[in-house]
Amino acid sequence: MKVWVDSERCQGHTLCAMIAPESFELSDIDGTASPVN
Repeated sequence: MKVWVDSERCQGHTLCAMIAPESFELSDIDGTASPVN
């Protein structure tokens, strides 16, 4: 699956990680979400 994040629309609430935890991971350092490779 390809994931594309529109950084202009992303508000940084990590809702993507809550909705699709298999596709996003949370950083232990700053709490941001990023796509899983």
